[in-house]
Amino acid sequence: MNERIDVLSEFKMLGKEESELQWCQGEVVHVYPEQRVPMVRVRWDPIPDCTGWESSTESNQKLLPTRWNKDVVGAWRLDLPIDVEESSDNEIDGGGSEIEISNDDGDGDSECSSTTSSSSSS
Repeated sequence: MNERIDVLSEFKMLGKEESELQWCQGEVVHVYPEQRVPMVRVRWDPIPDCTGWESSTESNQKLLPTRWNKDVVGAWRLDLPIDVEESSDNEIDGGGSEIEISNDDGDGDSECSSTTSSSSSS
């Protein structure tokens, strides 16, 4: 297997009224064969700045074809093993500079809790 996926989950941020969507990454550890709805078991990466998600967990995840690469809760996509090193998408210029990717919104309030329920967890 060794496939990695991203799943879009909804999190309630402390001190904020509205929920926020966040892509969560994990490794597919089992594919359930012959299911009416495609389902996999995922070992989720820890989210250190999110209360309750500081360590790795496993749960079943439905992979609905209608949610492939969408922008809604439960959307999913493959997590490709590439490094983003250039800020330019222009292949002709050959230029670009290194970029830093951060999920910190600058307000210092990064505590969160998931409002998305999985199919099952352990």
